[in-house]
Amino acid sequence: MAARTRILAALTTTGPHGKAIDMVLRLGLLGAARIAPVAIIEPARLLPGAEVVAVAARDPMRAAAFAGAHAIAHVSPTYEALIERADVDLIYNALPIPLHERWTVAALRAGKHVLLEKPSASSAESARRMVECARESGRRLIEAFHYRYHPLFRRILEIAPELGDIHDVKAVIDVPVPQRPGEIRWDPAMAGGALMDLGCYPVHWLRTLCGPFDVVSCELEMAPAGVDAAATCALRFHSGPHAAIFCSMKPHDRGRLTTLAVTGARGELFVRNPIAPQMGHELRWRRDGDKAWREEQAPMTTSYFHQLEAVAHAISNKLPLPTEGGDIIDNLAALEALYAAGGHPRTDNSPG
Repeated sequence: MAARTRILAALTTTGPHGKAIDMVLRLGLLGAARIAPVAIIEPARLLPGAEVVAVAARDPMRAAAFAGAHAIAHVSPTYEALIERADVDLIYNALPIPLHERWTVAALRAGKHVLLEKPSASSAESARRMVECARESGRRLIEAFHYRYHPLFRRILEIAPELGDIHDVKAVIDVPVPQRPGEIRWDPAMAGGALMDLGCYPVHWLRTLCGPFDVVSCELEMAPAGVDAAATCALRFHSGPHAAIFCSMKPHDRGRLTTLAVTGARGELFVRNPIAPQMGHELRWRRDGDKAWREEQAPMTTSYFHQLEAVAHAISNKLPLPTEGGDIIDNLAALEALYAAGGHPRTDNSPG
């Protein structure tokens, strides 16, 4: 059978369920983070009703320069001042991980929704406290696993049942991270490490596909700085499948690689770059008996746009999202289990 190509329909600004987003979503940036322009500022410009209102940073001069560079109208002198703004509905928290809980809780208690950069916390207990605070305050706490909102991953979830009972899953994320001064991913005090910063993605992919798992083994390659530079993990899901995860942030010049391979009783699937399909991706699958792969192409709109659209739609229509509530806690608990199996249990270094 000749390979066929299916063009996936892009989501529009009517929202992921075809309903109009009938609210204004005013955003405040907690931290002048390098990821903020691509993750929030650019998507907000494309999404009707969304507006980045203000930014705050530890250094007010840096915040002012950031605001000028990105046409943000207001600079708040402190994190507290940003959180207390009456014209902000949602806080985007891209601060270092040890600061996530303190400022997320402050924002929730101030009546703001929070979109929190991954990984959400340095421990499952810290994540649990934030989720409980969101419940008590009646506000939304959403972890920014942006890949989960792109049509590519939605299509993966549609194809998976076609493969029959899943037997085996393999996930790879190899992203070189320079070992330079100030790089927090190499800093144990900042909850750095390959499993934390990179492995949280494949752990989330596999949990989404197959549910909870037990750790069979985890080998951590520790760097002199005291964080894991790479990890090789074997898992067994409660639903039956075996899985393997490899993640590495060791510097090299081969470029980044992220892949997901699924083998089922009736077929197999392969995905390249499920994290950020807008940067180029591959999706192919076949049922048993097919001689050729079925090749598909997802929209090239960014995963961050689809995430912000989904967040705005969910808040507007009071609908649940797949990266909030217990999912936040469960992903940190899974990471903790991997670190414990590798002989390096995580500690909760979030200030109260």
